[in-house]
Amino acid sequence: MTRSLRHPAARVVAAVALAVAVGAASASAAAASTPPASAASPLACSVTDGSIVWGFKESFRSYISGSIAHGKWTVSDGATYETPSFSWANGTGTFVGETNSGELGFVGAIDFTGHNGILNTVIANPSLKFIDASTASLLVDVTGTTQEGAKVDTPSVEFVSLDLGAVKPVIVGDSVTFGDIPASLTSDGARAFGTYAAGEAFDPVTIRFTAQAGCLPTPDKPLLRWSPWIAGVLVPLIVGGAVVLIIRRRRVARSV
Repeated sequence: MTRSLRHPAARVVAAVALAVAVGAASASAAAASTPPASAASPLACSVTDGSIVWGFKESFRSYISGSIAHGKWTVSDGATYETPSFSWANGTGTFVGETNSGELGFVGAIDFTGHNGILNTVIANPSLKFIDASTASLLVDVTGTTQEGAKVDTPSVEFVSLDLGAVKPVIVGDSVTFGDIPASLTSDGARAFGTYAAGEAFDPVTIRFTAQAGCLPTPDKPLLRWSPWIAGVLVPLIVGGAVVLIIRRRRVARSV
């Protein structure tokens, strides 16, 4: 043993540095032994019994049925309405639990009319695109005429973005429910709909579907993992902290 390691502080620092280095090396080795994501495709499973419950936008419904627009809405092709929400059922598609991604499609339409027929906007055939554990989009076909009477024919427009990160999925058996997901109008949705600006809050969306156990949503993966750069930061911090602590204790001991 060299003279420098006979000092108590040196021994502690060396032990701490060695422990951290070993932990970092072990974690790096484990990460290196893990095959890349491209080596095996994530499992995509069929999704059935999908449903969407959505009020669209309460203030817009009030406007349509009020004394200004003197309008109404009708549902068709499988869409239903029960105050205060529209619903679509029998959605099918795929979902990948490992990546929290997938797509789910529905059939059915809402026809909003008002201003003696000048406004005649149809929102139809919604589809859900799950991007990751935090983000999803609701796409719809928008056809007819806007509130200003402009013609519109925009299929599968990304209408509202859904903040999945604001809710937690409820999983019972093979059934998944995302309740009251915050929704905001996208720029494409704003151009197609013609009434509100991008970023406008729409009514929250509730989504349900059935999938196999291996394809159910998974929680976000931990953000902190061992890596060489983390070890490079932690080792000096831990070693420096140990040195400071030992020096302070020695000073206290000498002053007693």
